[in-house]
Amino acid sequence: MSVPRDPLETTRPDPVEAPEERRSRLRPGDRRLLQLAALGVLAPALLAVQWTDETHNAARLVPPERPTVVPRGGTGDLAGARWRVVQRLAGTRPPPGGAPDTAEVRFVLAVEAGDRAAARTATGFGTRYEFHDGAGHTWSATGLAAPARPGVPLRVTVRAVVPRPTLRSLTLEVQRREATAKGPLPSLRFAP
Repeated sequence: MSVPRDPLETTRPDPVEAPEERRSRLRPGDRRLLQLAALGVLAPALLAVQWTDETHNAARLVPPERPTVVPRGGTGDLAGARWRVVQRLAGTRPPPGGAPDTAEVRFVLAVEAGDRAAARTATGFGTRYEFHDGAGHTWSATGLAAPARPGVPLRVTVRAVVPRPTLRSLTLEVQRREATAKGPLPSLRFAP
């Protein structure tokens, strides 16, 4: 016989069996090995993507140049002024403290500004001077000048220390960097 149960009596629930824990098919050492291999593949890929992105950004930061080649004895226009090489001088001895196979080269330029604004910008901050040889080497130079006046030719002396064998093949590049320039930057290249 069965004994009737009291409905108010506390009962215990049937024990619920816990679901089987999902076991990994990989051992911890194998899992680490796979993670290391994935990292070895992804890290160079991420570096390559970042390098490519930086290369494209750098190309956009440096605007292209648009040089005008000025023949020997000719005149070129840049930043509202006319530029002409008047004299080319090369030292015979190395400069003080310089290497024995170097020499100082000087180009004297005559610059005639068309107006007052061009006179201020022709030789002011932002004008860059460089010497180039036929092999693609570049040397930065300094240009010294007195204050410019419109209509009066101004002399600018551009100097640099270069290797002696390149003296005959040097071209001078004058470039005006403008903060608001869109597109290629204009420049003058004076032929050797």
